[in-house]
Amino acid sequence: MSAGTRTTADNIAAYVNQGGVFLTGYMTGMHDENDLIVTGGYPGYLRELCGIWVEEIDAYADGERIPVTFADGTGAHGQMVASIVELEGARSLAQYGGTSFYAGTPAVTVRHTGRGAAYYVGTALDNAAMGHLVDTIAREYHIDTVESAEDVEIVRRHSEDGGEMFIVLNTCAEPRTMVNPYTGQPLALDAFDVRILTRQ
Repeated sequence: MSAGTRTTADNIAAYVNQGGVFLTGYMTGMHDENDLIVTGGYPGYLRELCGIWVEEIDAYADGERIPVTFADGTGAHGQMVASIVELEGARSLAQYGGTSFYAGTPAVTVRHTGRGAAYYVGTALDNAAMGHLVDTIAREYHIDTVESAEDVEIVRRHSEDGGEMFIVLNTCAEPRTMVNPYTGQPLALDAFDVRILTRQ
């Protein structure tokens, strides 16, 4: 979400204040709807909601990594970029390591506001670290999750009449197997397969 409008930011803030959880990351809010730089610092119109100011963004060469450590001791790494974050009401959940001048500064933050929270991830975390963060958020907010196989995306949709379905996408050229969230049985997916699952 590198580009956005003030209206979009206001809608996200309302969602969070009403109990929503918003997770965003590096490069957020840099441009407006006309692709012009948002003045006043990053993440632009979401700066107050996220409770941070991104002072600078350091770029990393392809394959270069920066160590990241979560407050619970979980080790991780980031790559591509490192947002140099100043806290403005948020708190740090993970910090950069290494020897750069911003070692010890926040890599992942959260700001609780209203009944919800806004999370900011300042670097491209490795998959295990993103999984750790999302699992932590899901536990804290009692969000039901569904386990998927690697490279399989699952989207849950609810209808106005209370119905529910899962849209399952295998995004790779290899078959995958996952557990059907409704039956508990294995579900075989062909390469690039798409399935829509409903409760029988």
